[in-house]
Amino acid sequence: MSIWDTPELKVGGDFVKFDKPGDAISGTIQVVRAHRFDDGGVAPQILMVTDQGEEKTVTAGQVRLKVALAEQRPEAGDHIQITLTQIEQRAGGKSLKHFHVVVIRGNGAPAASVQPQTIGQGFAGQPPAAPAPVAPPVQQYAPPAAPAPAPAAPPVPAQQYAPPAPPAAPVPQAPPGAPQLTPEQQAAIAALPAEARAAMGFGQ
Repeated sequence: MSIWDTPELKVGGDFVKFDKPGDAISGTIQVVRAHRFDDGGVAPQILMVTDQGEEKTVTAGQVRLKVALAEQRPEAGDHIQITLTQIEQRAGGKSLKHFHVVVIRGNGAPAASVQPQTIGQGFAGQPPAAPAPVAPPVQQYAPPAAPAPAPAAPPVPAQQYAPPAPPAAPVPQAPPGAPQLTPEQQAAIAALPAEARAAMGFGQ
């Protein structure tokens, strides 16, 4: 790039003035540079070719115009339209001019407005993203213990007993000199009534 292409050395056309609401200018930006006033103040200065083919220079000395340009950040090759919309009267005989600025990028896309970034804000003036909610801690606890089974009743031992034996029948006493009786004969005689046994000569 030649030194003659330095933006500071570019020579613009006539200076544009905005005197009454409705004053406007539009065209393609050739150079955007910083202009320093005699009092040390600095303002953006735009060299442009208007839609009618004229070279013009816009010096954004008005505070509202300076803010609007800073928000949209136009560059060389962009198309810009600047319109004075209102003159607000202030105390002490002062006035504040309000502007409407539209910037179309060289690729045809509209310029995105960029808000000044402040402390505690994210990029482009957006509030920082809220932190993701934190799930409450999961309570760690052991599941309730199952109730202990009741102790089994001791088994009741089966009662071991024998039914009472019937009283033994008295063995009849054979009369003297009688032959020895067999067990079956003794049992049969024992089953007889006592009177019958006595009559047969058998004692108790």
